[in-house]
Amino acid sequence: VADVLRTPKAAEHVTGKKCVVLPMVEAKSGPIEEYVLEAPYSRFTEALRGIKALIDANRLVHGAKVIGVVSSVPKEGKTTVGANLASLMFAATGARTLLIDSDFHVRKLSAAMAPDAREGLLEALQNPSRLPWYVSKRQQSGVHVLPCVATSRIPNSAELLGAPEMGQLLAVARKSYDCIIIEIAPVMSVVDLKMIERFVDQFVFVVEWGATKRDTVLDALSDAEIIRDRIAGVVLNKADPVALRHVEAFNGIKPGGYYQDWAASFRPQAGLP
Repeated sequence: VADVLRTPKAAEHVTGKKCVVLPMVEAKSGPIEEYVLEAPYSRFTEALRGIKALIDANRLVHGAKVIGVVSSVPKEGKTTVGANLASLMFAATGARTLLIDSDFHVRKLSAAMAPDAREGLLEALQNPSRLPWYVSKRQQSGVHVLPCVATSRIPNSAELLGAPEMGQLLAVARKSYDCIIIEIAPVMSVVDLKMIERFVDQFVFVVEWGATKRDTVLDALSDAEIIRDRIAGVVLNKADPVALRHVEAFNGIKPGGYYQDWAASFRPQAGLP
């Protein structure tokens, strides 16, 4: 399919931003949301370090602590990207890291990272000074999670995200944490991003490899023009590792033994260059 994105060069041409490619992975000993801890020398983790480097550069220069993770449409993998990025932030330097689920609509991050939580973002918005009471700590990664706990969708979620209380909550978080990562609902689905963006310093934009159309990405970036200058980088997510290896080999790129999982994932397929 010609109108989808499969290479960093294509993604950078469409978005005007630096891009890394994350291969599709399968966790064996832990949750996929903490895959970087299970496979620190994998292609996936090394690529995510590329995004972390872009974020860190902005943090050092501009003091940009609050990072929003967003995508054009649902199911592009922003939950996996955001959670792993948070785990990497803590694992790499011990940076105090808070991961917030602000996607009131599906709450996938909360289900994965704080399944037993009974309180979270909604309660914290009512009393921002009590933030520490509403976070859950991940035992393996050390990341603190502020989940979204609700029995059904919140009809006024966008208003909640844009309310002064959200600004107050993040002001409290900025004092306690070195890095705050917020998963935000997809740009093309709801207006949540437009409400919360004023509280966010920089963004990571997730695009599904070989699936999301160029026009969809362009429409999303046009719709979210207000955040464009704050996008630290683009993640081309869920790439087929075999196809990716073939494309790189065709272009003369040979990672050698740098990636622990890369040789095992490579199986020649007919019809690929």
